[in-house]
Amino acid sequence: MGKHYSVVIQKMGAYTREVEDGLGGKILIWSVYTPPETQTNVNPFYGNDIFGAMSETLLYETHSPANTEELQLFVNKNGEIYNLVYKNH
Repeated sequence: MGKHYSVVIQKMGAYTREVEDGLGGKILIWSVYTPPETQTNVNPFYGNDIFGAMSETLLYETHSPANTEELQLFVNKNGEIYNLVYKNH
């Protein structure tokens, strides 16, 4: 805290968007979106083994939901960082 926001930009690159903080400063936001994913897998328990049929399904799917990670950098009117918030939703 207290450092100029240009230090963070040098490390992380350009921010995604900017909004006002309501106090004369701004909130710089870096966002990373991961889309939902479905993966098809081969069932290792398909068919017969010494215990008989464990599963009659050869393939199964796993699902990963969409995810957005955000870093919000609160900057005063002099460009000094006064707060930092991380959100994962």
